[in-house]
Amino acid sequence: MIKRPFVIHFVWGAIAAGAWWLGGWNEIPDGTTGLWAKEVIGMQHKARGVGTVSGPAARMLGEASLGATAGWLAKWSGGNGAISAENMTAALMEALGDPDSVRGMRHFTHLLECLTAENAPAALMALKNHSGPPETALWVSMFCTAWGAKAGAAALEGVTAGNDRGAAMLGWARSDPAAAAQWLAALTEETDDDTRRGLQRSLLRGMARSNPQAAINHIAAITAGDRGDLIRAVTMEQMSHGLPATAQWAAGLADTEMRASALEAVARHYMQVDPSSGMAWAAEKAVTSEMRQAVGRVADRIADKDVTAALNWTRQLPPGPGQEEAYQQVFSEWARKDPMASSQELLRMPQGQERDNAIHSFAGSVARESPEDAIVWATAIGDPELRLDTQIDVARKWNEASPEVARTWIVANLPAEAREKALTKD
Repeated sequence: MIKRPFVIHFVWGAIAAGAWWLGGWNEIPDGTTGLWAKEVIGMQHKARGVGTVSGPAARMLGEASLGATAGWLAKWSGGNGAISAENMTAALMEALGDPDSVRGMRHFTHLLECLTAENAPAALMALKNHSGPPETALWVSMFCTAWGAKAGAAALEGVTAGNDRGAAMLGWARSDPAAAAQWLAALTEETDDDTRRGLQRSLLRGMARSNPQAAINHIAAITAGDRGDLIRAVTMEQMSHGLPATAQWAAGLADTEMRASALEAVARHYMQVDPSSGMAWAAEKAVTSEMRQAVGRVADRIADKDVTAALNWTRQLPPGPGQEEAYQQVFSEWARKDPMASSQELLRMPQGQERDNAIHSFAGSVARESPEDAIVWATAIGDPELRLDTQIDVARKWNEASPEVARTWIVANLPAEAREKALTKD
């Protein structure tokens, strides 16, 4: 008897295999993998009287198993090999309800090859109306990606949910990036910014799967202010090559804004899956200005769980932009959790840029609850420019909470230009 844990892992393995298949079904690469894929498709064709079967696929998967799948597809197909909308719905329901989850997934992924303009809308409706196991959501995403790859514009017109449209755009961008980009550029002004931004990220993810440089070039043509956010989508696709390789790729990006944001995305992922390696990587690279955001993100994630550990890690960093940002993140979190202890640590720190950055973060964190204390701390910053910026930030928050008291201090202590900024809402 097969043990239950083995069955569970095997089922999820099949789902992962289905996701892998979906990523590559629209384009068969050269080499052994490509030949194997062609033979798998050939086995399906054989059941319909097309082609022959031979080679490693028959040995790896078993001709009988693939033949059974092809035979299962054949019972839903018409004389021309197409599946009607009614039969597609019935076939999907049978695949979803198959007690053998591995077989059901195999049937489902083969059904995706049979999508047409006629049967796709009905199939999606059937999937949406099915209240099955949690993995059904994955099936919907895979379906929308496959439909997008086959007929991008039709798929995006046929789906309404944001996640589903994103999946359709991803599939289209992988199979025909130029057409997908042109469609997105032609969206009317009525399309809200969040929808447009989500589709843009999906477009870049799809492009990155087959041509990362094309995705980077597409971002480079966009207004500079959006590049940092958009490159994160490409960075996440690069994660399939492993975190060290992705970090190296991110560090090599030519655009300064994209490079810093990509490295921060790497730091975020490191702290999710391998914190110790992320800490070591960030510490090693902390001296470069491009790593400022990444090092700060690592410090922030450490501080979420243990502020003392975050402070100790920050102290051992080499002086530079990374350490400066780390101090800011640590004291921002520490001031929120324990303002008394963090203020005592500030008093023990020697005068210098590290202490100034720490006070800046501390003052910003306590400004809402105690603006009077925050403004005193801001005045203790040694760097004149940072001191004034911090005073303006604190005074602005103070003015929102207690205008009369705050304005008295602002008029008495800030120069005219700074006074105007402090009296302006965020």
